Amino acid sequence: MTTEKDVLTALSHVKDPELGRDLVSLNMVKNVRISEGLATFTLELTTPACPLKAQIEREAVAAVRSLPGIDRVEVDLTSNVVARRRPGKIAVDKVRNVLCVASGKGGVGKSTVTVNFSVALGAPIVWRGPMVGKLISDFLRQVDWGDLDYLVVDLPPGTGDASLTLIQQVPLSGVVIVTTPQEAAVTTAGKALHMFKGMDVPILGIVENMSGFACPHCGVAVDIFAKGGGKEAARELKVPFLGEIPLDPDIRASGDHGLPFVLADPESQGARAFHSVAEQVAARISIENARDLQGFVILGDRRITPA
Repeated sequence: MTTEKDVLTALSHVKDPELGRDLVSLNMVKNVRISEGLATFTLELTTPACPLKAQIEREAVAAVRSLPGIDRVEVDLTSNVVARRRPGKIAVDKVRNVLCVASGKGGVGKSTVTVNFSVALGAPIVWRGPMVGKLISDFLRQVDWGDLDYLVVDLPPGTGDASLTLIQQVPLSGVVIVTTPQEAAVTTAGKALHMFKGMDVPILGIVENMSGFACPHCGVAVDIFAKGGGKEAARELKVPFLGEIPLDPDIRASGDHGLPFVLADPESQGARAFHSVAEQVAARISIENARDLQGFVILGDRRITPA
């Protein structure tokens, strides 16, 4: 007779591809039940935007289905986003992760990326403008943001006071650098990247915005702003390349009307690109937050420092 312990043993051989550890040791398996050949359990992912959740669910189901006496498997997918904490920095109340979107220069599409990231990860709350010093602190501490998995912050271009103040005051989960396909992308992206890296902020990766333009009449892709600058920048700077956002007049139009493109045309190529990149960002945040747990043993809901 298969037991709940047998189910946990089977799932201990299924790994989270991003974190490189099994589902049981990551404390992702909850509420295991067996009844008349039906095995049910909850799979608690590290982010609702997990890009590999279908693969993880498929492998978990296959592992449990292989057990004797199990005819059916039902999985309840939930998520529990880990909060980012850093010594000497005060967390934003009820906000688990603060994600910055930055660039080395203006005009690369940070605001468009920020808005669409926010929608692809959860309800959008967008911050813009050169808020510095006490104003930044007041804005983060006195606004009731609600209970958020991700707060996405649209920084002004460059490496000015707003970015520095935010880095110094908030335990940032990471930063995404937005660039364009030109060869100069390496230089412009590098300016912002080196500042964040030098201040111990995780670099989640680089996004290439305004990538190839597909002609609406003939469908031929035209590289108006050259090609591959973002990918080359990621390679030279040794950070992940998160993906490409196409140059699409409809993205511009939806922004002009105040409607994020992933809501305006959710089935379009551009919207799928935003979702894909947002999933990669969420995965990178989960990986960075998991590193905070290194040196701890997870036991139930507790973390124990090994002797």
